[in-house]
Amino acid sequence: MTTEIRTDSTQLDAVGAAMALLSAHPELSAGCVSFRLLAVPGRLERVWGMYVAVHRSLSEFERWREVLDINPATIDADEYGGTAWLEGSGSFAGVPAELVGYYDLPDDEPDER
Repeated sequence: MTTEIRTDSTQLDAVGAAMALLSAHPELSAGCVSFRLLAVPGRLERVWGMYVAVHRSLSEFERWREVLDINPATIDADEYGGTAWLEGSGSFAGVPAELVGYYDLPDDEPDER
């Protein structure tokens, strides 16, 4: 029985794509970029890709969405406990990417000042 050993070198495509993306788009806000094994449609195994989280700014989420070429019609929305998020998948330089944008839901009651 053979067990595949994953090494850091399997992440090089994802790291290279992130470096290329950030070099080509220095105007992007500082999202939290990390690298994860992501599911890719049409492939059985997961592959290393970029995971980007943007906090408290839907306009910054939109900028990242455009750069990652994520179709707006494929964005999912969800909420839990007063926090909401948008998420979608795309790719950059042939590397899969997941984008999540977290934001606070507005209060139901108006401020009484």
